[in-house]
Amino acid sequence: MWKGRRFLAVIVGVVVVTAVAWGVWSGRRREPVYEGKPVSYWLEGYRISGNSVSTGKGLAPPTWAEANIAFQHMGADAIPCLLRALQWQDSPVKRQVRAVLARLPFLPTRLFSENLNWKAEAALTSAGPWASNAVPQLVVMLNQDGSPFCQTVVPGILVRIGPAAAAAIPTLVRMTAHTNFIVRMDAIYALGKIGVEPEVVVPVLIRCLKDPDPSVRGHAARALQNFGKDAISAVPALEELGRIEPTSTPAGGSGNAISTAGPVGTSSWSVFLPSAARAPDVGKAAKEAAAVIKRQAGMRQ
Repeated sequence: MWKGRRFLAVIVGVVVVTAVAWGVWSGRRREPVYEGKPVSYWLEGYRISGNSVSTGKGLAPPTWAEANIAFQHMGADAIPCLLRALQWQDSPVKRQVRAVLARLPFLPTRLFSENLNWKAEAALTSAGPWASNAVPQLVVMLNQDGSPFCQTVVPGILVRIGPAAAAAIPTLVRMTAHTNFIVRMDAIYALGKIGVEPEVVVPVLIRCLKDPDPSVRGHAARALQNFGKDAISAVPALEELGRIEPTSTPAGGSGNAISTAGPVGTSSWSVFLPSAARAPDVGKAAKEAAAVIKRQAGMRQ
């Protein structure tokens, strides 16, 4: 009997401490609102599971489209909250405590939402150019967080930001020499889509045409094509690659260096392998890139 009461007292104590801590945290980090609802509510629109979860006060979660509209209205004011959510990490002990507390009916279930990192990624990716003031922190993340989640997801956010992500160019250039082919491929893709500073990027992409992985070579060719006439110096290397590369190089990578845990429970790099399926036919990509660049530069085909 006594043990049961003691156990209950401990649980209640944990709940009270958690509630107080949440109140302090919430008070210090005020969230922007749209239609009277905070960022944390609108993030539920990007939930992955599709489950109909409560967001507090009996509100149904928003749809993806509604969340997009909300973040467009909140604009840059929502970026600090989204960056915190993108980097949110729980220790194993905290995850276990959250799992227990999430079953208590008198606490808002939004405190225990899953996949917070992925929801923030979806919001920032949907934001596009108006998320440009997130670039400095995204660069810091790439430089300091070597997890699979960060190294493969952040370049995709930078792609959607576009030329305004120019400050990330030095970091993305460094990532083209990463030991993991997925990181190299995503960095190259981002460099091509951001599409600025050709004097810096084009020589790096030419070097990447000799990467040992076919997916990386294919993306390097496509990225050079995006630079058009500014990549004229790449034409000889592209034409050579078009001659020596098989006409149907299989997509996918060499699989080297793919065993590091990520911040959201990711067990290995392999969860990000689907991105390799986007790899173009290398020989065809090289030939097409050379043709487009020569045409834009006014050269004879």
